[in-house]
Amino acid sequence: MFVGKGFDTLMKNSEEEQKNEIWRFFIKTGSERHVVFLDDDLYCIREHQYKLNGSWKNWKVCIAEVSEKGCPLCLTTFKARTVGFLTILTIEKLNGNIQKRKMLLPVTSRGANILAYEKERLGGLKYKLFKVYRSGRDSISIGDVWKYIKDIDPQKLTEEEKKVYNYEELFKPSSYEELEMIANQLLGKAPKGNDSNVLQSSDVDFENLF
Repeated sequence: MFVGKGFDTLMKNSEEEQKNEIWRFFIKTGSERHVVFLDDDLYCIREHQYKLNGSWKNWKVCIAEVSEKGCPLCLTTFKARTVGFLTILTIEKLNGNIQKRKMLLPVTSRGANILAYEKERLGGLKYKLFKVYRSGRDSISIGDVWKYIKDIDPQKLTEEEKKVYNYEELFKPSSYEELEMIANQLLGKAPKGNDSNVLQSSDVDFENLF
């Protein structure tokens, strides 16, 4: 669908798309972040994370338990693991302005031990502000040090900010055929196109072109 012309149009729409993009929370080694929980019951799935085209930002729900033919991704080296999810808001200050961004918090067994302790100690996680720190490269990517700061008044959050992700919609399994295509790529079985006619910019004789 045509949305307009010009660089300004592109930048404006890109900003809106980024706002709606679902980000997974992580923290760099030696860094700290502040997060507010919007719920405190983990939504758990079996999930494959795989590296494709140089990126690890690829996740698919495992369908081994619901598909009669099994899960194609289980045939690769990228085995499924159980992951739980919570919805959080990150609170950051940028150029003097407070910015809040909704994110998914992916929790595996190591992180679950930390958060389960905090949930029991505090009587829940919802609307609680934490400072999170990651102490080393070998520590979990969501941070291994969680320090409770205070409870947040939900009235100070907008309805959109308080809205929890629709996990069932978000983690709707892909079809067997789609997962099979991905698995074939990972296993090196994907068909290769004929690139003999592909012209690279380095092949162009710019000296005599103009």
